[in-house]
Amino acid sequence: MKIAAVQIDIVKRDKKANLQKVRRMLEGQGLDLAVLPELFATGYFFADRAEAESMAESVPQGETTQALCRMASEFDCHIIGCVLEEEADKLYLSAVVVGPQGYLGKQRKRHLTEFDARWYSQGEESVVFDIMGSKVGVLVCFDAWFPESARELTLRGAQIICQTALISSPDTMQIMRVRAIENKAFVVVANATGEEIYQNAAMRFRGESRVIDFLGNILQTIEREEGVVSAEVAVAAADGKAMGDCTDLLAEIKRHRALYQKD
Repeated sequence: MKIAAVQIDIVKRDKKANLQKVRRMLEGQGLDLAVLPELFATGYFFADRAEAESMAESVPQGETTQALCRMASEFDCHIIGCVLEEEADKLYLSAVVVGPQGYLGKQRKRHLTEFDARWYSQGEESVVFDIMGSKVGVLVCFDAWFPESARELTLRGAQIICQTALISSPDTMQIMRVRAIENKAFVVVANATGEEIYQNAAMRFRGESRVIDFLGNILQTIEREEGVVSAEVAVAAADGKAMGDCTDLLAEIKRHRALYQKD
């Protein structure tokens, strides 16, 4: 299975330009699964909730999800991209999952930063998607800092964990290697490059999108330029959950799960 991260310099508040950029980058890649950065179509910082609402859309009826559906059909691939979703007067940071046959579902961001929490609502469940016979879970940016998020996906069968993100800190890159190792799962990290200005301060996204194997090895990566970073992986290799002196990681987790959940 050929899995990839698409790294772009997001054009703020210009869905059309960003969607055109993604389409050009996907063309000719022959991918099975492509992951895009968080809020790839709009950018992240908004002056106020009203501006955020003006860029939000319904899922899956909205223009961004529908455009991704058309790309997935055209390129015979699956695409994961985070959009600003509006539903029942609430806003969510939602990773939509689409394939050649159309919309498959969404994963709403569950762990919100303090900045997120000013306007956005949190997701309430973790979803694993069946893509070409492989089990794929999604983390939206800050979700990755909480090991429980990736572990829940693993317990639901995820063999590939995809992070759609806007990352400036090097720590997150190290965390994602840990998530691969501790869950014995392939990991795709899709980050943006470039910068956004908010209240006269610049946040620079570090790029460095990558594909990581279930041992924590970085299979492919990219620096700060725009581009597609991909790797062919044997997904079934992630089914072997032996590590160190533990021959069955999942059995050990399940054995102690009730204890972990006690107050």
